[in-house]
Amino acid sequence: MKTNRLVLLMAIMLALAFLRFAFPPKAAEYATVEPVTSRSQMPRTAPAAVPATKDERASASDEDVPGNAFSVRVVAPPPPPPPPVVAPVVAVPAAPVISAQDLAAQAPVPLQVIGTYDDGGAPAVFVATAMGTLIARPGTVLLAEYRVTAITPQQVSLTQVSTQRTIQLSIPGRVGR
Repeated sequence: MKTNRLVLLMAIMLALAFLRFAFPPKAAEYATVEPVTSRSQMPRTAPAAVPATKDERASASDEDVPGNAFSVRVVAPPPPPPPPVVAPVVAVPAAPVISAQDLAAQAPVPLQVIGTYDDGGAPAVFVATAMGTLIARPGTVLLAEYRVTAITPQQVSLTQVSTQRTIQLSIPGRVGR
């Protein structure tokens, strides 16, 4: 089957070659054209107002032909930038200065009383911290920062060692007695 196709293609090629040499093209179809390397080497002709026929359009220069995709187009410059917007100046009051003692006074206490302990001696309370549960009596220093100054049935008084601030922690009420 492949040989049949090959024979057919060879026959078509021989027929086309015969036709080419039997009927050569006319000499007018071949023209010698000199290469043009720049627009300045092209011959100048006076441009027509508007070419009317297809032949006239073909002979007109590139700029004169409407719809020419290859003509040189001049791009309009971009519009000038808008004037800068000047924002109004607003005076902002300065933030209040907070001292370290004020910050320490506002900081939450990392202690919570969770119960009392009575062993017949000095009153004591159980205090929950982030590191566990501690037992505290008057004079005990908790977390190296808070000294227990007094324990009453309603509250525990602490003094912060660094700022001498007094803190009151309430003791939770007793249930079922």
